[in-house]
Amino acid sequence: MSEKCSRILESRMGSATFAEMRDIVGHAVNARRELGRSEAVWRAARELGLSQRRVMAILRGEVGRVWADELDAARFWYARHCAEQAGRLDHQAALLRARAEALRERIG
Repeated sequence: MSEKCSRILESRMGSATFAEMRDIVGHAVNARRELGRSEAVWRAARELGLSQRRVMAILRGEVGRVWADELDAARFWYARHCAEQAGRLDHQAALLRARAEALRERIG
């Protein structure tokens, strides 16, 4: 096992590391909320490389430690998720700009 994977990031409820992990896991679950809580947790767990039980424990604040590889995987997922959201928003903005321009041309 590599040194990085075996390293443990100690955390308590108030630590920045744990708060970051909880925030990312929360985003992963909420991104799929329309599927229902159980399905959202299952999919988030799969994408983050965690068990469903671990995801629920993180959300509830029952986890005392966050493994470095867990946090790295979560950060990677979140970066990709944010980039995908930005792309969708850019596309929506372009459509709205085109509609606004078309309306301006109609008005005169």
